[in-house]
Amino acid sequence: MNLFPQAILFDLDDTLFDHQHASACALNELHAKYAAGIDAERFAVEHAKALEKYHVRFLAGELSLDQARAARMIDLFATFGVHIDAAKANEIALLYRAMHQENRRLVPGAKELMEALQGRAKLAIVTNNSIDEQWNKLRYLGIADRFDAVVISEEIGITKPAAEIFNIALSRMECTAKNAVVIGDNWDADIMGAIGAGIPAVWFNRLDKPRRGDHVVAITTLTPVQGVLTAIHDAMQAGNATPGATPIALQNENSNGSGEWKTNGKLETLAS
Repeated sequence: MNLFPQAILFDLDDTLFDHQHASACALNELHAKYAAGIDAERFAVEHAKALEKYHVRFLAGELSLDQARAARMIDLFATFGVHIDAAKANEIALLYRAMHQENRRLVPGAKELMEALQGRAKLAIVTNNSIDEQWNKLRYLGIADRFDAVVISEEIGITKPAAEIFNIALSRMECTAKNAVVIGDNWDADIMGAIGAGIPAVWFNRLDKPRRGDHVVAITTLTPVQGVLTAIHDAMQAGNATPGATPIALQNENSNGSGEWKTNGKLETLAS
């Protein structure tokens, strides 16, 4: 087996696109204007829960994006005993959206990583969201032309963690599962999805959450680039598409010896 993949499949949100940052900026503005009397930390936690809840409903086709955004705000404020009507919910959702758009950026290290991978492996995006939303992000971030394939759940009617969405990306890049690696931040959608499709995976555990599987190589930052390249190499060598397989440890000054790459990079800790 080639110890560096022919193709790398990236998740987009909170893997390359810094959703945590954009969301935190938007939420700070929203909190200051509409919820100053509510504890900011708890407000962020409850928003993250509502965001996940209504994103799932959007992906299931139950709600449009605009409906999901407004319903999320109604739920969020209701958690704190505050009733808002549909008009107010839309107003708040529009402010959040505007501030989120203004604060879009790449995850630190993402640009350098893609530059290092250019010409070394084919690159793909595999993401759960709407077509317009994700292509707009890619273009705004200046990375739309970096990828050999972009597979979006709305386009194909399939969401991660289903193996088929990963298989479609592999097919478009004319690559087999054993010659690819998935990099993503979401354990269930990205990592378990990749493993289910037979693809080695690198978990971008950006919030340094407790490990959920010793068979998966993990990183907590995209810097330095060499750390990510080493993790990709080790994911291939470990054959971690098979649950229970044991990865080789990353033996150098930045490794904790468990297969999880450690650096001193600053981590974002705000709820997305």
